Amino acid sequence: MEGIHLMQLPEELLEAVLREETKLTFVGNESDHVVLTTESESYSVRIAETTNSMLIVPEAGSELLPEGEVEAVGEDVGNDGDARLARYITNTLFEYYELTRTTPKTRRLRELLKAAAYAGAELEEATAGSGGIGDVDALFSTEQLLDAVQASEAELFVALAELGAVEMDGKWRTLAPEYTATLLDLVITVADELGTELTIDPLDIRTVLAAAPEYNPVALEHVCLLFTDERDDGSLVLSAGKVARFKGVELLRLATSDWVLSEFLAAWRSTVPVDFHAAVDLATLYGTAVVTAPARRCR
Repeated sequence: MEGIHLMQLPEELLEAVLREETKLTFVGNESDHVVLTTESESYSVRIAETTNSMLIVPEAGSELLPEGEVEAVGEDVGNDGDARLARYITNTLFEYYELTRTTPKTRRLRELLKAAAYAGAELEEATAGSGGIGDVDALFSTEQLLDAVQASEAELFVALAELGAVEMDGKWRTLAPEYTATLLDLVITVADELGTELTIDPLDIRTVLAAAPEYNPVALEHVCLLFTDERDDGSLVLSAGKVARFKGVELLRLATSDWVLSEFLAAWRSTVPVDFHAAVDLATLYGTAVVTAPARRCR
């Protein structure tokens, strides 16, 4: 029984494991602090010391002693009334694994997806097999991300949604900002050509897809979903806030120098449809940071 380790589980988690309602997985590489995940939660793992030593005795690790050895062992051997029953200790433990609920570690997810951002079919074909963004070996499926990212499956899907990721051909991708901007402009143009009142009339995704067959339909539909809000009746309408936020961030990301505020607001307003001008407000950008390299200044 060498290599035994004890782990203390929260009562509700232990019950779920015993009922086989969940499985436990250790996630992390050599440079990580290990994390234990279930289907929906993540736990940090640390080694805790016990106040008393714990003796490990196998279930079959006992036998009757010869009559002559009973006195040497003592009359307290065993608690089942047989003074000749000896227990054999196979291990002594002074520590155990202690679990604490933790937030998912998703920084690696962001890095993996950023390195393989989808930027259109032409670039995919140009970099296929080169280890670049078009190389299928550089892309990650759900199972591969679960092995690489310290997060439960449920937490992973939440993080993927927050990053605006989409599953394409069984692999998870984000869309390159420039490509997203191209598709968003296309969506707005199609809606405008149909005489759509952008903040009121529903967006027909099928019409958008039919108007641009040269673009990846999965990516185009994803952009439609990213920049719309769902109404109670299930229809989708373009979101002034989401569109304006993206356009404002892009202006900051592509800037070669700091903006004068009044000039930035004027330029920002010029990038969005008139129907969305009300959303061109600094409050729309709250919570956004743009980091520039190499000075890594934050504007």
